[in-house]
Amino acid sequence: MTHDIHREINQLWLVAEMYHDLAVSEKGRLDHKQLQMTVREFASRCKDASYLANNTPLLYTVAHLASSAVRLYSIEELLRSARWQKYWQIANLPDQQQIKLELKTHVDNLVHYLLRHGVAHSESEWQHLRLKNAFETMYDFYLDLEFHSLFRSMAAVRQAIKSEINRT
Repeated sequence: MTHDIHREINQLWLVAEMYHDLAVSEKGRLDHKQLQMTVREFASRCKDASYLANNTPLLYTVAHLASSAVRLYSIEELLRSARWQKYWQIANLPDQQQIKLELKTHVDNLVHYLLRHGVAHSESEWQHLRLKNAFETMYDFYLDLEFHSLFRSMAAVRQAIKSEINRT
């Protein structure tokens, strides 16, 4: 790994950790019922502006968690890790049920990809007809995740990425 890539990874990691810490801090302001809500439920309820205005801690929590995920995704892209390979293997599966099964099996290794795509996907990625079905299936899977499971899976993947960074 070149010095520039190593420096970039370290910077991305520090920012990913900062956003994760902000998410954990905001999470402390949430009640148990909010953490049991799925992303889809929250998105649906946020159509009501008053609901959104009264639930900004949850919005901020998710925003910080997703911001951390964007940086973790960028690290994975630079490392071309086993998780990166697995993610793209799943993205190239033609069968929706197989995609969902793989995501369920590997969510603790791939949640940051799902969060990233939920907030910062490139429109060009979704335009590839070959991948469009997979991305839509992945997004649907993400929407059905509960917030407490997002935190649990992010903790697992952060630890795995941290271990890899420390070995390089």
